[in-house]
Amino acid sequence: MSTLSVSVLVASVAGDGSLSALLASLRAQVDHEVVVADRTGGGDGPKEGVAWVDAPPETSIPALRSLALSHATGDLVVVVEDHCIAPPGWLERLVAPLRSHPDAVLSAGPVRDVLDGSPTDRAAFLCDYAPFLPGGLLAPPPGMNTAYRATALREALDSIDGETFWEGPVHRRLARRGTLARADDAVLGHSKAFPMPLGVEQRYLQGRHFGAWRTQGLPARARTVVAGASLGMAPLLTARTLRAGLRGGASDVVGLTPLVALLHLAGTVGEAVGALLGGGDALGRIV
Repeated sequence: MSTLSVSVLVASVAGDGSLSALLASLRAQVDHEVVVADRTGGGDGPKEGVAWVDAPPETSIPALRSLALSHATGDLVVVVEDHCIAPPGWLERLVAPLRSHPDAVLSAGPVRDVLDGSPTDRAAFLCDYAPFLPGGLLAPPPGMNTAYRATALREALDSIDGETFWEGPVHRRLARRGTLARADDAVLGHSKAFPMPLGVEQRYLQGRHFGAWRTQGLPARARTVVAGASLGMAPLLTARTLRAGLRGGASDVVGLTPLVALLHLAGTVGEAVGALLGGGDALGRIV
């Protein structure tokens, strides 16, 4: 068995107590380093045994991930979110493909909703994670519950001008460097409440950032066309979430369709605004 060392990277953005539960679950894993890049002021979670890096409150999630990576010492690095719960044995299962296959540069596992919360909580989870449910496609790989070969990850990040650690650009470059592997038995728990105001706000912010990103450098007329097209995307995105949820065994997604549609509508409105007016401070407010 390979003796490659492992660093777990956490962008701490919620400040709602969830980080403590994540860190407690990580203590039960195999030997590893934990690096937390925190923008909340450091009050959420014990720092003992954790490499803790403070950041300004407006620091974005991808920038926090990059900051954590800059302090990581592991041969392999694993990205999780601050509201996750790691079951026993999860970490070793996730990195196993990287230990076993020298050509693998990434290994990703499924995500399960463990909150048992409200319908809005569930709908918000499915909007983000339906493709990554156990039994789902895991394609493209998620941006969390993902392990990387550290050298390949740093090289991929260095090749992206003006970008930080969002999974889309990074994974596309990694795919040209090696195999993107699956770890279907490395299921990570997701436990975050999304009351309707927060759920709508977060979908809007995500959409606004994406709309600004995809239209950067385009002339005003082209941005207007993109904005108009974005407003019609909510039904397509809703249908995509329904298909992915059913494929992953989430039969309750059918009853949640109105909530899923509302959240996707908020995202498409945000995308249109981002295309027309830019991202504003959206990226730094995503949690």
